Amino acid sequence: MHVTNNDRAAWAQVAIDAYQDATGTDDESALGDLLCDLRHWAKRADYDFDEYSARGLMHFEAEVEEEEDRRVAVDERSEE
Repeated sequence: MHVTNNDRAAWAQVAIDAYQDATGTDDESALGDLLCDLRHWAKRADYDFDEYSARGLMHFEAEVEEEEDRRVAVDERSEE
């Protein structure tokens, strides 16, 4: 199964929804509050949040680039 960035965004929405259900946080505050609470969790679990955040950004950028490369390849094949 090929995983798309839309799939990844849908998984993130499930996490946001669960967080909002648990906390009552509104849509505008949910992401920031979840990130803050994840920092608390990381500190307690002895994880370097900034290191994992940087790793997550690196993965995000690679996944966006991969999807763009796929789109360009499909466009080029359809032009042939």
